[in-house]
Formats: sequence, C-alpha cells, structure tokens
Amino acid sequence: MKTDKTAKELAFLHDLYVATDWSERFAELVDLRLKLPEEGQLLYIECGTGNHALELREKLSDAVEMICTESDVERLRIAQAKAEAVSADIKFQNSPPHRLNFPNAEFTAVVCDASFLPVADLLPIWQEIYRVTEEEGNVAFVLPTAGSFGEFFSIFWEALHELELNELGDEVEKLIIDLPKVSDVKDVATNAGFQAVEPETRLEIFEFDLGEDFIRSPLISDFLFPIWTKFVPPEQQVHLIRKIEDLINITRDELTFRLTVKMTLVTARKG
Repeated sequence: MKTDKTAKELAFLHDLYVATDWSERFAELVDLRLKLPEEGQLLYIECGTGNHALELREKLSDAVEMICTESDVERLRIAQAKAEAVSADIKFQNSPPHRLNFPNAEFTAVVCDASFLPVADLLPIWQEIYRVTEEEGNVAFVLPTAGSFGEFFSIFWEALHELELNELGDEVEKLIIDLPKVSDVKDVATNAGFQAVEPETRLEIFEFDLGEDFIRSPLISDFLFPIWTKFVPPEQQVHLIRKIEDLINITRDELTFRLTVKMTLVTARKG
C-alpha cells in the first residue's frame, strides 16, 4: 500500500509518531550499551528527526565533535531545525548509509539506526561503518530481527487466503525469512572486520485497541505497510486493508492487538 503523503508530510509524521515511540525504544537500547567517547568524533547514521542525537549531544563533552547523517532530506531538515533551536553543536549531512562521504578511520564511535533500512544493505552498511571507524572505535547498531511482526504476518496470510490471493503467500513468507536472525547480524559484523561483536535483543510490544487503530496508526499505514504490501496489486489493496482490519477485530477476543518486535542492538569494536 503506497502512501499518498508527500515527503515533507511523512517527515512530520515520522517526528510525531515514529520518533516518539518506535525510535525511542531502539534509542534506549543504545543508551544502555554504547560507550560514549571522551574526545574525537561521533557519527550518528540515520538520525531521523534528531531526538536521540540531541540527547547524546548533551551527554558528550565539548571535546567530541558530532556528525549526523540521514538519507531522507525532509527528516534531516527537521533534525537541523531542532539543533539550531537549542544551539546544539551538531553537523548534518544528507547521505545514504552505505555510501558515506567521510575519510577512512575518521570516527571514534558510530551509532546506526537500521530499523527501516533494507536487509540487503546490511553488509555494505557494516563494511562502510568499518571503513570510517578508527582503530579501537566502538559501534552500536540497532534493527528489528527474526521473530518480529509475527502476529501481523499471521493475519496477513489469512487475509490473502480469504481474498483468494493465495499466490501471494510466498511473498509473505519472504517478508518473514528476510528478517535477519541475530546470529546473521553478528556474522555480518564479524565478516566486515569487527571484533567483540555482542548482540542484545529486547522484546517490545506495540498495542492497538481495535483493527482500525492498527490500520490508521502512522507507524503502520505510512511506514510499515508500504514495505509489507508492495507486492499486492493496487486494485486489491483496499480490500486487503479492510480484511486485515476485520480479522484483527475478530481474533483479538476483546483484548488489544499486540505487535511484537524483537529489537536487537549489536555492539562491536574495530581492531
């Protein structure tokens, strides 16, 4: 299901709904394990609309230079405006995470929020992070891993079956399989050259009172649905959404509908 909103509208929705719930939970994981540098440079990849970056900036000493990259221009503009409003000393750059415009061995520490990045980009992103991290530099990398969204995928499969779209079931299975296992992410980081690679997973639950609440949530409708339903023919998407909404209301048995996400933090050290 493609969203009909502009890039600017999506950026504001991201700031209002995604950054204040979804991203905050990933940020909490980073805060628990990342060793902040006392000097040098810290790079934040995919900083979103800047909330967590600003929090980290407050904890850093003046001897640490902070640079943030974001692949979405409109989100980057919001992050920059926030930093300017509080006179935060942060430099911003619009850059894809797998092609960073920085010299080799530039950063003492790197944070990467990969929660919306394509799984296929994991290895090139880790390789790029390795390139720009200095020896003994620390990395914190967060993303959802295998086992996430299981409640929705089960409903999704059933909805396709009831709409006689069984041929699309393989695509749902691919969505499930494509979510990387924790061991896969650890292997990718190790193969990129990092040492002391340590994953930590935390179960996070997002609750919705009704099927309508799930469908209308900006996190779902504008950010996750476009990823999950891109293979569904446009003429079937409205019917699919209504069927998913109905099935959620039927199966929740007067309880909230719960979406489980296995949020994983991988910390690593170069050299």
